[in-house]
Parts: sequence; C-alpha cells; structure tokens
Amino acid sequence: QTVTWCGHEGVVRYIGPVKFAADEWVGVELLEPKGFHNGSAMGVSYFTCTPGHGIFAQAVQLKDRAPAVPPSAAPASPTPAAAAAAKSEVETLPSRTETADGSIS
Repeated sequence: QTVTWCGHEGVVRYIGPVKFAADEWVGVELLEPKGFHNGSAMGVSYFTCTPGHGIFAQAVQLKDRAPAVPPSAAPASPTPAAAAAAKSEVETLPSRTETADGSIS
C-alpha cells in the first residue's frame, strides 16, 4: 500500500506493535531519504529498507495514496448462470443437533 507521510510518498512495510511505544504503529519505507532509520528501532528489526528511508507513524498520520478504482474497472456481478454453477459446487453438510448431554450428533 502506498501512503504519504508529511508530504513524502512511501510504501507500508510493517503494521503492528513496537517495543518503543504503546498502540499499533505503521512502518513505512519512504521513496526518498527523508526517514530516520533502516526499519529497525531500539535493536529490533521490524522491516528492512535503505538507511534513512524508514519511519514509524500512527495510522492517522498517513494518507492513503492508492488510486481510486473507476466504476468501469470494478469487478462485474456474476451472471445468473455463473452464480448457479458456483452454488452447485458448494458441498451441503449434514445438519447437526445438540443432544441433552451437550454433545453434538
């Protein structure tokens, strides 16, 4: 996913907890050397990138740069024949009931 941080474009490389702060953080590899590290912080490697290209930010600090999908490029709804064919491929499982002792039969 491509995002911008402080006007700089980058690619998300990590999402999750970090050792240096609470909450979830996003690791981004910036396209230009405007970052602070190589994907490591406090001795922990969260992702790998060229030194000076990595940053960590909270998701609210990032703007999504993914291009909008025009309606003409959106996937079409399946035709009735395709939907029927897909439905016929679904396996029907036997029904299960709970017995008085709590087990399932």
